[in-house]
Amino acid sequence: MNTPTKHPPEFESPELESTAVVSLDSAANASPNPTSTTQAAPDSGSRQIPVWREIPNVAVGLVILSGVLVEGWMLGRVAQPVYSLGISVGLLTGTFLIWFWSTVGLLLHAVARRSLRNEANRPAVTTWAARLGYGLAIAFVTLTYAVSWGLFFQTGRFANLEVAQFMFANTHDLWLYLAQAEPVHLARMAGVVLVVAVATPFFLPWLARTDQPDRSPAIWRNRWWVWSSIACVAAALLVVRDPSYGRRCERFGHLEHSLNPLVTFAVSARQAFFAEPISPVLDESQLRPLATPFPVPPQVKRPSIIIVAIESLRQDVVHLEHQGREITPHINRLARDGLTWNNAYAQSTHSDYADVCIVSSLYPLRTRHHLYYSRNDPWPKTLIYDVLKSAGYETAIISSQNEAWGAMDQFLESPHLDHFYHPQRSTKTHLQVRPTRDPGFNYELE
Repeated sequence: MNTPTKHPPEFESPELESTAVVSLDSAANASPNPTSTTQAAPDSGSRQIPVWREIPNVAVGLVILSGVLVEGWMLGRVAQPVYSLGISVGLLTGTFLIWFWSTVGLLLHAVARRSLRNEANRPAVTTWAARLGYGLAIAFVTLTYAVSWGLFFQTGRFANLEVAQFMFANTHDLWLYLAQAEPVHLARMAGVVLVVAVATPFFLPWLARTDQPDRSPAIWRNRWWVWSSIACVAAALLVVRDPSYGRRCERFGHLEHSLNPLVTFAVSARQAFFAEPISPVLDESQLRPLATPFPVPPQVKRPSIIIVAIESLRQDVVHLEHQGREITPHINRLARDGLTWNNAYAQSTHSDYADVCIVSSLYPLRTRHHLYYSRNDPWPKTLIYDVLKSAGYETAIISSQNEAWGAMDQFLESPHLDHFYHPQRSTKTHLQVRPTRDPGFNYELE
């Protein structure tokens, strides 16, 4: 049996290929049958692969699948989940989760490929140090994402830009609070950072694999990502084109803070950047202190004036009894011997807004977002101890709470305040106090 001679690849040449093609074409043209044609074999490289095969590897696929399923389940674990707002919102939620976690998975794939590039030319120590650096960066992002989810489970809202500003402004105080009151949460956060930072160096090679080496690694050229983006936009248009204006506002208002941590943060950042300033009834440049000072009365007996502010004391606790015994007997006695306002309202749910109103008669919120006081605040204010000092009183603030919270101490400062004690400003350290705990008044007790 005669077999065709096979040439090794190094002996094959374009000239030989072209000669063979010409010979075949000539033979076909010489055929007596005019209808016969020569059909080329289909090119395997031009075959269209399924969209789902655009996912680079199994690891990225697991990231996408687990992220969609777990986060979709967690979104339904609150009192009013986004799924309760209608089919269109549920469809938008599902398509967004697919798009979001597809983006996360493809970005992790790109980061892994970049981190492992040229590793063969680097020393082992440098290689693992670089991997650990990527692990710490991913761990920080994961921790931030997890903290926002924790806030969502407690309040029904993800963390926004204002929460981030608040945390950065009160980092030290939040650390003390977590270390003393919520050590379990602090341990959980440390565990998240440790697990992600240690696991990432070993997980990077798995993420960097490419089952389809001929496919472009660019995300915007990935058909899976493109189609998931189109589906998400189409679902969003269903919500946008709802004919009911009230329903649209309700749905988008809910989606802004209950869909995804990144969405909430991005929307709040945009609102902060493009927020319209509050139009003042009076311009602050027109505000002036009273021209005439407070008249000091003639020499009379001056009673002591003591203002006691109690944290989180509800009105219905006063005069409340349990099993025949008063809950707050001393406060009840003060209430019976004095004048009681039963329908008084706090100016704010925030201590740093409500507390300073007691001594200033001013509502200090001057912006659409959380305000932190400073010594250079532009509005004039006369505090109660400014008046009492001119009447011959000695003035003091003695607080068991940290008045630096929200920079309240910047608002309360005055040259007419003789004594100002609170935990942050305590300076005596001769007492035996555990250094890891906020000592509070222990600094001042002799």
